[in-house]
Amino acid sequence: MILVTVADFFGFIPTLRKTYFRPYEETLSTYALSGAKYGIALFAMNNISLITSLYPLYLIVANGVFVVLAIIRRRQIKNT
Repeated sequence: MILVTVADFFGFIPTLRKTYFRPYEETLSTYALSGAKYGIALFAMNNISLITSLYPLYLIVANGVFVVLAIIRRRQIKNT
């Protein structure tokens, strides 16, 4: 699970970079709903451990960071 999470993190970096430079090209609702989906999935787990919850927790954080980054960049671009 740790290797999957690390690999997904490195795969997500280009998406974050693109969003920083072109924040209007991504749909925020998709990422926000995806983060919420994994939040609900955490509550649905029978056996919660580091191994079973690491990837969903990562996805919640990654999608949340993505949405916040896009909102901040959209406001910065709009104000310039």
